[in-house]
Amino acid sequence: VTISPNCTVNPIQLHGVTGTGANFECVQGRGLWDGPTNASYRAALKMWNINAVRVTLNEDCLLGINGVKKKYSGELYLQALKSYLHEMVADGFYILITLHWSAPGTHVATGQSPMPDQDHSLQFWKILAQEFGKFEQIIFDVFNEPFPGDNTHDSQQAWECWKFGGNSCPDIAKSPLIPYQAVGFDELVATIRGENATNVLILGGINYSNSLTRFV
Repeated sequence: VTISPNCTVNPIQLHGVTGTGANFECVQGRGLWDGPTNASYRAALKMWNINAVRVTLNEDCLLGINGVKKKYSGELYLQALKSYLHEMVADGFYILITLHWSAPGTHVATGQSPMPDQDHSLQFWKILAQEFGKFEQIIFDVFNEPFPGDNTHDSQQAWECWKFGGNSCPDIAKSPLIPYQAVGFDELVATIRGENATNVLILGGINYSNSLTRFV
């Protein structure tokens, strides 16, 4: 990357927490948020010199699928998210939104999956890229802690699955638990950028994001 000598670079140091999220209350039929989203909450964060907040999301709740109650999903979920993020950004916070709970097909997203799924994850990010793609303070943490393939080893197969998904993920496609077609980070990034979203992207490595050895 070449930086013009006339360009001023202002480094930003983030001091963050995982804050109020929306990944489990909605799918359990109990509400939208798992904590406060008001001005008092933001003031408390500032008292601790927090300037970055991670917000965990659920793809079923955003897409309004797989039996999630209508009052906690779809357009209502999106509008609640927009209201919260706009208030946080206006108050000077950086926000990391992440796909935290996901599941393929008609399975309900009630926990963490090894990889994003071809069925829903692309549409999830397409919607968010359309809504928040011009907010430089909103960072897209594309998928929470992937663990493709043999998650105890830093294998070539695991990295190919991470990048390409699909046929590169035999352990996921043939899983005795929930077999499904994974989508790779190449396609996820292309989908987000295809909506002209310019946000910073976070792409966690394999082994629950503990390994970056083959990240090139």
